[in-house]
Amino acid sequence: SDLARLIPLVTLVMIVILFLTFRSWGNTFIPVMVVLVSLIWTVGIMVLTGRPFTLVVSAMPVILIAIGVADGIHIITEYGLIFQEEKDKLKAIRLTMKDLASPLIFTSLTDIAGFGSLAFTSIQSIRDFGIFTSVGALAGLIFSLTFVPAALVLLPAPSLKRHTSAATHGMSFIPAVLNKLTLLATRRKRTIIFMSLGLTAISVFAITKIEVGSTMVGYFKKSSEIYRSSEMLNSKFGGTEVMNIVVEVDEADGLKQPDIMAGIASLQDTLESLPLVGYSTSIADYVKRINYVMNEKEKTYNRVPFESEKVTYNQVDNETDSVINSEIVEVSGRQQIAQYLFLYENTGGAYLEKLVDFDYRKANVTVQIRTDDTPALRDIKEVAEGYATSVFGENTKVTFAGCSSLCIVADDLIIPGQLKSLGIAVIVVIILLSLIFRSFRLGIIGILPLLLTIIGVFALMALFSVNLDAVTALVASIVLGVGIDYSIHFISRYQKLKKTISDQKKLLESVMHTSGRAILYNSLAVAPGFLVLTFSSFWPIIHIGWMVGVIMIIGAVFVLLLTPGLLLKKNKN
Repeated sequence: SDLARLIPLVTLVMIVILFLTFRSWGNTFIPVMVVLVSLIWTVGIMVLTGRPFTLVVSAMPVILIAIGVADGIHIITEYGLIFQEEKDKLKAIRLTMKDLASPLIFTSLTDIAGFGSLAFTSIQSIRDFGIFTSVGALAGLIFSLTFVPAALVLLPAPSLKRHTSAATHGMSFIPAVLNKLTLLATRRKRTIIFMSLGLTAISVFAITKIEVGSTMVGYFKKSSEIYRSSEMLNSKFGGTEVMNIVVEVDEADGLKQPDIMAGIASLQDTLESLPLVGYSTSIADYVKRINYVMNEKEKTYNRVPFESEKVTYNQVDNETDSVINSEIVEVSGRQQIAQYLFLYENTGGAYLEKLVDFDYRKANVTVQIRTDDTPALRDIKEVAEGYATSVFGENTKVTFAGCSSLCIVADDLIIPGQLKSLGIAVIVVIILLSLIFRSFRLGIIGILPLLLTIIGVFALMALFSVNLDAVTALVASIVLGVGIDYSIHFISRYQKLKKTISDQKKLLESVMHTSGRAILYNSLAVAPGFLVLTFSSFWPIIHIGWMVGVIMIIGAVFVLLLTPGLLLKKNKN
C-alpha cells in the first residue's frame, strides 16, 4: 500500500528535478520511460516464474529507479554537450551512443554482477531480490541502448539558447560546485585521502556497534493499529510470539517417566520466570492438574508424580458406601502418570494430540513470548537450551521450532550470507573493472569509493541504532549496484580524454564538467526523490529511502573527490 502511494510521488519529485535540470519535457521523460519499462518487464517475469512480491523484493523498484534514471541522465547530458559542439542532431546522437555504449554496458554488467551475487545467499527472498534486480538492470540496459537514441531522433533538436542558458536556471550552482571540486581534487589530494582514511577508521569502529535483529511488529510505527494491538496483547495476555520446544526420547512411552515429565515442568517454570515470557503449555500441565484433582486438590500434589508414590486404597461397602478397610500401597510414578493419561484419553483427550505424539516419544512445549525482537528471542532460546542440557540426559533430544526459531535462524544467516555475497560481488566487480579498463590498478580505484560508501552507510546505521536485518542487509549490494555507475563513467571519461589532454588540471576540469556533471545531476535528481519514502508508515521502506538517498550523495562525493586524487599522477609543481 505504501509503495503504491509513494513510488508515484518519488517519480513525480524526480520528474520535477529532471525538468529543472534539462529544461525540456522530452529529455525529462526519457529517463522515466527507461525506469517504467524495466520495472514492467521485471515484474512481468516475476509473475511468469511464479515468484512472490515479498518484503525484501519490495526494495527492487527503488533500486531500478536509481539505475534507470542514471543511464538516461548520462545519455541526455552527453548528447546536450556534444550537440553544442557539432550543431547536428543525428551526428550528436551517433557520437553520444558511440562514447557511452561501452560505459553503459559495463555499468550494467557490474550491476548484474553485484546484485546477482545475492543469488548465493541462503535466504530465498534475498535471492529473489538479487536475481530480479539483475533482470531489471538488463532490461534497463536494452531500453537505454534502443529506445533512448530512437526517442532523441524523434524529439526536436535541443535549443542551443535554452541549453546554454540552463546554467542560469535551476542548476546554476553546478558549474561552481564542479570548479570547487576540481580545485580540491588537485590541490588537496593528500588531505582528501587522509581524511577518507580517518573517516573510514571511525566508521569501522562504529560498525562494531551494529546489532543484528529484526521484528515484524517493530516494522510498523508505534502509532499504527497493528503495533498498538500487539502491545495490548503482549501486556494483557501471554504474548503474540510462539516458540515451540520439542522434547524427544528414545523409547515408546518414554515421556511417562517421572524425571522426563518433571524436567519438562521445571523447564516451563524456568522460562516463565523470564520477564518477556508469558505462558507455556505442555503435557506436564495436564499431568500436574490431574494429580492435583485426584488428591483432593491438596497444594502439595500440584506437581508431577515422583518416581514412587504412596497411594491409599480404600475398600468400600457397596451397600453403605463406607470405608471398611484402608491400605497404603507404594506405586511407580510412571505407572501413575500412565493411569492419569489413560483416564484423560478415555474422557475425550481434547487437545492431547497437539502436545504429544501417539506413542509418547515427542512432547511439544508451547511458549508464548511478549516480543518478536530476535535478539530477545535468541536470549530466551539460549536459556532454554542451557537448562534443557542440565536437566535432560543424553537419551533426550531437545529441538526448537515455530516462527520465533525461524526468525532466529534467518537472522543468523544474514551476516555470513551477506559477507559471502559481498565478497563474491567485490571480487567479480574488481575483475570486470580491471578487464574494462585493462588495468588492475584502475579496477581497485573504481571499487575503492564504493567500499568507503558501504562502510559509511553502515556507520550511519550504527549511529542511528538501525538493526541489520533482511532489508537493511541489502545496503552493500545497493551501493555496488548504484555507485559503480559513477566510477565507470568517471574513469572511462578520464581514459578517453587523457589521450588528447596532457595538462592534468585541464584534463580533470573536462572530466568534471562532463561525467562529473552527469553524476551530480543524477545524485541531486534521485536522492530527494527517495527521501520521499521516509514518509512511509513502514520502517523497512523508510530505511531503504534514506539509505539510497545517502548512498547517492556519499557515493558521488567519494567518486568526485577521491577518484581524481588516485587517478592523477604526481605533479612536481
